Amino acid sequence: MNMNDRVREIRSTLGLTQKEFGKKLAIAQSYLTNIETGKREVTEKIQKLICLQFNVNEQWLKTGNGEMFVEDDNTLLAQLSKQYNLDDFSRRFVETFIKLPDAQRKAVTDFAYAVFASETKDVEITPEPSFSHNNRHELTDEEIDAECEDYRRQLEAEAFPADTDSSQKKA
Repeated sequence: MNMNDRVREIRSTLGLTQKEFGKKLAIAQSYLTNIETGKREVTEKIQKLICLQFNVNEQWLKTGNGEMFVEDDNTLLAQLSKQYNLDDFSRRFVETFIKLPDAQRKAVTDFAYAVFASETKDVEITPEPSFSHNNRHELTDEEIDAECEDYRRQLEAEAFPADTDSSQKKA
């Protein structure tokens, strides 16, 4: 497999048409067609654009060695954001939700189930149980203290926005 084939494989893996893929790279569909069919070389500029735009491992693109994508929490979220056209708010919402402690994530999903159920009165929706009897996890005092501290910080942040200094908090 040569680099032209790997470009086609990236596009296919991302589930993008030639037009969509080309648009994200600011190249014409016909130019991309010529790259994928081997009629044009993949220039250094196109290589860099592909790697930056789609978090592609440059070594893999050039040689086929290694993983196709560079994966860490931020690049994975960036890929999902691009794939599903998430705006900044939606991306931050997803990221914040993922980072919540289990108990808070459960509260958010329970709320979402309740909203959904109120909108679909004729369909019975029940949230999934957070713990089954067999895999129940008892919280330690340290875990409870850590969650309380996180919750306290969140409440303080809401009550005292970042632009107020600590002397105003006590007033």
